[in-house]
Amino acid sequence: MRIIDKALKNPRRFCRWIYLTFLRLNRVTKPLILYPSYITALIVIIFFSLAISKGLLSKEVNEIGDAIAGFSGVVAFLWLIVAVLLQNRDLNLQYNEIKDMRAASESQAQSLESSQIFQALEYLEVKLEKIEPYLIQRRDLIVEELKLLSSECGTEFTYDLKLDLADAMDHFVLDSNVDNVLNFHLDNIQPDFSYQSYLRFQAIHFNMEQIVEAYQTLLLNVPTNIEKQVKKYTKAHAKQLMVDWVWWMLPHTDKLYSVLSEAVIEHKKGSDANRLFIRAFLNKEENS
Repeated sequence: MRIIDKALKNPRRFCRWIYLTFLRLNRVTKPLILYPSYITALIVIIFFSLAISKGLLSKEVNEIGDAIAGFSGVVAFLWLIVAVLLQNRDLNLQYNEIKDMRAASESQAQSLESSQIFQALEYLEVKLEKIEPYLIQRRDLIVEELKLLSSECGTEFTYDLKLDLADAMDHFVLDSNVDNVLNFHLDNIQPDFSYQSYLRFQAIHFNMEQIVEAYQTLLLNVPTNIEKQVKKYTKAHAKQLMVDWVWWMLPHTDKLYSVLSEAVIEHKKGSDANRLFIRAFLNKEENS
């Protein structure tokens, strides 16, 4: 009633209020609701215009009901389409939100992994700095023993430790060919090698094992997602100290050392007590 009174007192102001309200509703209402509302209003206007022009109210009740049912069906179908479009829009919005959340989670995971790698490498750098004197000491011991072993074997020492070691290992083999060098067995070991040469090779092999074990202790409890980066960093450090060749040669020296230990017993090198300890060591290795 108050709205009607205001309209009667100041029709121009009331019309202006209606116009501004209409504009405000157009701004705040989403197009997917606004345009179907216009179409619905147009359908209602057309329906009532036709109803008045055709004298629908003077018709029988069943004809009025059929007309209203047809009108309602058109409006219901229109808003059914609107409902489907609204649902599809909401699903797209949810999909985009989930996609953004996933991207944010992946970005956060990458940042966390980068931070974890940085902390691990920072810790690794500290540990490498502490064990570096130990690694250098082991490397120098290998160099000294390898020099003496090369001298005893009559091979030239070139300071290319991997090749110098290969030449020294070849001294213990009967037939110098690839199969014998890489697949050591008791039958292809020279029987006239000296026990002193065996001890020098033993020292070289032991120090190689110590270098590898020192690096491997740094990889303990390293998460699998950063293990690759940590290994890459340790290999770079080993290359800097010129001990990166140890990993490649160690399986071969390990095999040769085991066969040489058998050859020491077979050819009665060294003292009886030494051979007794070597046999005990071999038995322990077989049972472990």
